[in-house]
Amino acid sequence: MPASNFNPENDCERLRNAMAGLGTNEKELIEVFSHRSADQRAVLVKKYKSMFGKDLIENFKSELSGHFYDTMEALCLSSSEFDARELYRAMKGAGTNDSVLIEILCTRTNYQLKKIKEAYKLFTGNNLENDVSGDTSGDFKHLCIALLQANRDESIHVDQQLARKDAEALYQAGEKKWGTDESKFIQVFATRSPEHLKAVCREYSNFSKKTLEEALKSEMSGSLLQCLLAIGMSLFYSFC
Repeated sequence: MPASNFNPENDCERLRNAMAGLGTNEKELIEVFSHRSADQRAVLVKKYKSMFGKDLIENFKSELSGHFYDTMEALCLSSSEFDARELYRAMKGAGTNDSVLIEILCTRTNYQLKKIKEAYKLFTGNNLENDVSGDTSGDFKHLCIALLQANRDESIHVDQQLARKDAEALYQAGEKKWGTDESKFIQVFATRSPEHLKAVCREYSNFSKKTLEEALKSEMSGSLLQCLLAIGMSLFYSFC
């Protein structure tokens, strides 16, 4: 709930005083942030920098630690900014935390993915697609890049003929084939609408004794499998 009689200057003074001198008055930080809406907190982040020439998140970073810092940082950010920073951390340094990429890229809408790419560029100066491409490999990389195009059909209309055609194509590219043509799975899972994917899932039973989920688990492995399952099991595209 937004605070009534919201006074950004007064709030910023309270935040600064809570972190001044030795130690930090964490109760005061909680008192301010827990009673402000997301929009009001966004105002405070900008106002704090204009008043004191310091970044509020950087001040939190120097004064706080552990889960409390993580929480305060998250409260300063929009959802797209938070996702962008999580992706950066997942790819920073040696190795990549694929699970973070999977969680974010597989469950966000086209609009959300576009906002994340913008936020990532502002935060890092880098192109998110380029960074993902450099930190992933193989078919998992191809699926991540396809998802980052934010080109999923989001209509609610389902072409049953196309759904049946997609189901057969997945069967032919997987169970029916010696080896697996992962590119067909990437194309369908990265571009088809939620309702269409549900229809494909139902149609798949006309070609196989396995469910589509079972077929994926028998044909794929590693991060690619986890990525496809995340798409199928997410709130948007739950397996039938």
